[in-house]
Amino acid sequence: MAPKGAEELGRFLSENGSPAQLLGFSGSVHSVEGAARELGTDPNAAIKTLIFVSEDKRIVAAIVEGIAKGDRRKIEAVAGIGKLHFASPEEALQYTGYAVGGTPPVDNSASITIIDPAVMARTVDSYGGGGDDRHLLKISSREILRMNPGALIADVSKDIP
Repeated sequence: MAPKGAEELGRFLSENGSPAQLLGFSGSVHSVEGAARELGTDPNAAIKTLIFVSEDKRIVAAIVEGIAKGDRRKIEAVAGIGKLHFASPEEALQYTGYAVGGTPPVDNSASITIIDPAVMARTVDSYGGGGDDRHLLKISSREILRMNPGALIADVSKDIP
């Protein structure tokens, strides 16, 4: 499958009346660190969409702060669909249509979306995957929730000692 990209994501946003903005960069924004470097800001401004796969091939998207790590056990408990594994790059592309590093917090074909409360508590826009490694999506937490009907809000980040 050829990956979707920023163009397809932009079309999805437009079709759904989203005010979220796609931002293009000359450097790679494949990682939180790359995004922060290109934005000229702290990695805390970023969010990431982690993709997990159940044994019966259902997809779970966990949206966490950029500096956070997703806790698979917490995600399994909230999703309630059994054991999950972190999607390989090939699986992420197959199931979401987006390559790893560009997976947006919306339009990712997840069966279940879980948004960490730290993301929902943000009062300023966040920067997430923009469809490919040269784009970011500037989006509010409210818009993430609106664009993911039925999303669950739960603490799914690893506790930092």
